[in-house]
Amino acid sequence: MEPGYRPCPYCAEPIREAATICRYCSRTVGVPSRPGGLEHPTVPDAASPEPALPVVAKNPWRAIVSISVLFALLLILVLGLLRIQGSSVNGRNQRAGFVASNPPITAVLQPVPISGKVLSGNLVVEASQIKWFNFTVPPNGTNGRVAGTFQVFGGAGNDVQVIITDAIEYENWKNNHQTRVLYNSERVTNGTISLQNLPPGDYVLAFDNRFSIISRKQVTADITFSYLAH
Repeated sequence: MEPGYRPCPYCAEPIREAATICRYCSRTVGVPSRPGGLEHPTVPDAASPEPALPVVAKNPWRAIVSISVLFALLLILVLGLLRIQGSSVNGRNQRAGFVASNPPITAVLQPVPISGKVLSGNLVVEASQIKWFNFTVPPNGTNGRVAGTFQVFGGAGNDVQVIITDAIEYENWKNNHQTRVLYNSERVTNGTISLQNLPPGDYVLAFDNRFSIISRKQVTADITFSYLAH
């Protein structure tokens, strides 16, 4: 071996003493530890396998927990945005004069007085005849009232009979059956009518001259009815 050279520990070819890589086999070789001496590398054992990387076992619960935490964070974010939006709407409503917690005030409707004429003026009631007039207190009406006066002319007695009853009882009275009447003047020349608190229903005001065989009667009357509509 020539001075200044040394054999490669792998291929035994001569290489310089200061060389760290064999120019023949391209392997890393040791460097001399002191003048005149060499530090030989340790040749790896070809039969010994390289250490394998550690295998990490998969943990499915870790992925489930991660997804759950992410979902919870998203839910909290959405709820927070909705709460902020609701607070903003309430603030605008309060500035506009609306109070969401208070129900709207419902106006209390006052009953409306309704009135009309049953008879105003003159009429003729022939002998043995009846003249009648209908009036109605509607279902939404209360405190029905009939009031007025009448005066009779003609015949020997200048008289007539005036009754007020409901529409059903009027048929009984007209056929001379027992009848519940609300007003009965009997046979009179002048009369005053005043009925209070009539309930809803259909009513009849009748002038009866059936007791007179030949004399017709002339009646002057001013009779009104009224009620409160709800």
